Amino acid sequence: MSIQFKCLMIIAAFTMTLSSKCVVKKDLKTTIYDQFAGDTKTLFKVWHLLNEKTYDYNTEQGIKKYITFKKNLKIINEHNLTDSSYKKGLNHLTDMTEEEVKEFYGLKPITLNDIKNNLRSLRAVSLDDFNEDEEELMPINAPVRGDVSEHIHVPVNHLDNMRPIRNQGQCGSCWAYTTLAVMEGSYNKQYDPDLTDWWSTQQSVDCDAGNGGCNGGWFYNAFNFYKSNDFIPDAAYSYKGAKGPTCRNKETGMKHSKVKVASFDYCYSCQGSATNQAKFNTMLQAGPMGVAVDANAHWFSYSNGILDCACSSGINHAVTCIGYGETAEDECNKGGKYFIVRNSWGTGWGEQGYVRVAHKDTNSNSCNIENYAFGNVKFKTG
Repeated sequence: MSIQFKCLMIIAAFTMTLSSKCVVKKDLKTTIYDQFAGDTKTLFKVWHLLNEKTYDYNTEQGIKKYITFKKNLKIINEHNLTDSSYKKGLNHLTDMTEEEVKEFYGLKPITLNDIKNNLRSLRAVSLDDFNEDEEELMPINAPVRGDVSEHIHVPVNHLDNMRPIRNQGQCGSCWAYTTLAVMEGSYNKQYDPDLTDWWSTQQSVDCDAGNGGCNGGWFYNAFNFYKSNDFIPDAAYSYKGAKGPTCRNKETGMKHSKVKVASFDYCYSCQGSATNQAKFNTMLQAGPMGVAVDANAHWFSYSNGILDCACSSGINHAVTCIGYGETAEDECNKGGKYFIVRNSWGTGWGEQGYVRVAHKDTNSNSCNIENYAFGNVKFKTG
């Protein structure tokens, strides 16, 4: 019996009558994978088919991919035997090493100099904050975290007015996906009716000279780009997963929205003081917010639950924070407070493209979500 036919039989036989609450919460792919848990080679072939991999696994390249797959599967299985607040699982990245995933998504660490250069024009940073001896920015206010539990009790959800999650592909354009998600979500909260034509991510990649296209970018520059450039609909300037040879902004006949950014807010070291923390929460109440995180190996195999993992103090990835949440402990998870985060790695990753990141007193355990935040975007037309 072919792998393809066997998969179809399993899909046809699957119903929602399974008794375990945890099993019911699994998506269809995961339920299929479970049928082959004891046969790693067949599991790999099934995974290869369901994730539409184009390489032939009966080649040297395919065998190398299988070896990586087995190593990652072992890590996933060992993690899922622990009493963790989240589960790992197979996804489209399972045949890639940690370094390959970082290269694929352009997850390049943002260095101290990068941050200094990007923050020079922010009013939150002054010359007096610069430490000549240690060549670093001093924190704004003492990094003492206050009790923000009163904010966590009010879940904020901006899902209803955001476009479906897409996959940035082999292009370091997370910064563009994030800023577009923030601006679209902000626009839809302020205007009626909602957007019928989503705005072009490719426009940012090709035309924003202040950022690096597929080689990364920074929120501040991206929002400023749209202060002087109209948004172009996605249908007119579709995403290619690579930087185009030219910017098509002024191409004859190109449709423009006649909408620009008028202003936006930001906070730096948002957890560093009660004032900054209040601003962070006010921005999030206003709409989705762009944040920078340390996306590490724990992220790559994340499947579901509250991601509670150690992260470095650095950042390498842009994501969209859409709210807070809190869940009680049950059969399937340990519960706790979390940030609701929208990624740009497709709906096959995480919880349909989302991740719940633990809200911790130590910011590094929240993967630095509260270090840099941009949002509360206002617009002008005409």
